[in-house]
Amino acid sequence: MTGKQQIRDEQGYERLRKDNYRDGAGLPVAPGMRPAWLRAVTTPSNPWKLVSAIVTVLWVLTTAIFVWQLRQSTRRLDVSGYICAPNGAVPDVARARGCEFDGLSFHWFPKEHTEDKDNVAILREFEDHGPWLRYLDKEGNYPIPSDNVVLTSAYLTRREHIIHCKYALRQTHLWVTKGWDVPFNYNHTLHCTAYLVDTIMENPPADLNDITTHVTPFPEYAPVVHPYYPCEEEGITCVSW
Repeated sequence: MTGKQQIRDEQGYERLRKDNYRDGAGLPVAPGMRPAWLRAVTTPSNPWKLVSAIVTVLWVLTTAIFVWQLRQSTRRLDVSGYICAPNGAVPDVARARGCEFDGLSFHWFPKEHTEDKDNVAILREFEDHGPWLRYLDKEGNYPIPSDNVVLTSAYLTRREHIIHCKYALRQTHLWVTKGWDVPFNYNHTLHCTAYLVDTIMENPPADLNDITTHVTPFPEYAPVVHPYYPCEEEGITCVSW
């Protein structure tokens, strides 16, 4: 190798080292021998390759997020009536699990559900019918303090049982509309509906069999019918889509 060629090689090496074109082993490489991924994103003649790569990545991320949200929104509700912590749990331990005590049901439920403003409104209405007196014994000799949250069982007045059923049914429906797992299972709903009707029928009102109620589908505004139904064509008041 001539001295002139050696100088040219050394100069070329210095130029390549400064440009930082190196292979996987850290050795300098000629511009034409750059790694494929580097050529793809730095070659001025192919700017659309870079744009296409970015769009592809964004599309994949967007699709993944959409699928995750869809699965969350369409997941099956757990209707077993499971609770966040067992009755009788140590309050500090239950709250450390993210639970809060519900005085309507005597259960520990997820805190974000019990503190939801609509749920709080139901609990407040229930408490407004009180004060509720609970007892350790059926004779009512041993009252339970109102701030006791470690109940595993208690005796209630019949009045509280009736009011409890009223608001427990409301709470169950509310949680379903919010997409939450229900606070009570179906057996509890069967119990409460039967108990309310049985209570009424024990002392039925005098006008029980009189015609007293004018029925219209609830709500009174035009309901939405899905899938599409030719409402206007048939002269029916409804909204189809």
